[in-house]
Amino acid sequence: MAKSKRTRKSRTKSIKKEISISIACEDSAGGLKYITELIKSYGFIPKNTCLNKNFTDLKGLVEQVLNEKNLKIVFVDVDDKLKSQGNKNNVNSGIQKARNNNICIIVSNECLELWFLLHFEEQTTFINRYEIFKKLKKHLLNHKKNVLPKNTIHNLEQNKIKNIDWFMILDNNEKELAIKRCKKLIKSKSPLNPWKENPITLMCCFIDFLEKISAINNNIKLTQKEKKNKILETFQKCYPITGMEINV
Repeated sequence: MAKSKRTRKSRTKSIKKEISISIACEDSAGGLKYITELIKSYGFIPKNTCLNKNFTDLKGLVEQVLNEKNLKIVFVDVDDKLKSQGNKNNVNSGIQKARNNNICIIVSNECLELWFLLHFEEQTTFINRYEIFKKLKKHLLNHKKNVLPKNTIHNLEQNKIKNIDWFMILDNNEKELAIKRCKKLIKSKSPLNPWKENPITLMCCFIDFLEKISAINNNIKLTQKEKKNKILETFQKCYPITGMEINV
């Protein structure tokens, strides 16, 4: 019996190693590090295709993971992507390519940092990235100073908020609060179009997806093939791949 348990444990571990998530993200600093560490925390391998590159258009981000064989997810900020017709066309082209190639798009409007702000407070009214940074700086220096490296504190005092190790400084209780606030925001928008709604972020959808596929991956009753099929099925149902339309 003990031998059987060891075999199952070893088998589950080997299956985990075979499941990778290819990601493309605009932010090659703190935001990207947070996403990769988040994926690792659920037992999956993040394959980063945008390290040390700064992609500012959706089509370019989608093309970075286009030929990957893993689960493919793109994280994008709205920022000023809809200010010109050319930018709107780029977004539409990126969305279409994502749909045609089974790529999930996680949108944050105004930016990914909104997700970090939701760890500290609710945000229900329009906000730009500079106000988000200002609020984050205040929260970090008032509530997180004891866990921040000295160089990070110095950067914050100089109004620099990049390169922060968000995964290290944000705890699970704050994460649960952020998820609740994020879901509340999404429920308040009907119909939901994250490209036109500020504030909004789909990061809670991404975490919900990670939790679902982690449960599948930890199910010792499933074979490797069954796990991969169920994970793929879950991925294909994950917002915003199918179902709700994202138009600009």
